[in-house]
Amino acid sequence: MATLTTADGSQYYFDPNGIVAISDRDPSTGTAVTCVYGLSASGYLRIGEGAQQFMTRLNIAAKFAQLTRADGASIWINGSSVTSVRSRASTDQIGVNSVIFAGSTPYMIKESPTAVAAALHISA
Repeated sequence: MATLTTADGSQYYFDPNGIVAISDRDPSTGTAVTCVYGLSASGYLRIGEGAQQFMTRLNIAAKFAQLTRADGASIWINGSSVTSVRSRASTDQIGVNSVIFAGSTPYMIKESPTAVAAALHISA
């Protein structure tokens, strides 16, 4: 089991395979903070460690592809957590070219579906 401490001081023990994504910015506030998705019913946990430092400490970086959210923030997606990728729909926000479905959260991504599939090692 691995551990993390949230920004508010809560301690979590978890299986690193449960991490779906890691971002370097809070999607709700835009605040620069590492957010870990997949370990909490609330959507994500805010932690004090940097994203790269966190992945290195857990030795999981090789499982994640770095992509760009529509707001320009970096997000690392666990390729084994992805169930599908679709191209931009007319109802998606401007700047979105792909939507990744992984866990219970859709991730709006700037890269094209082809680039996302290549980064996540998804074959046709």
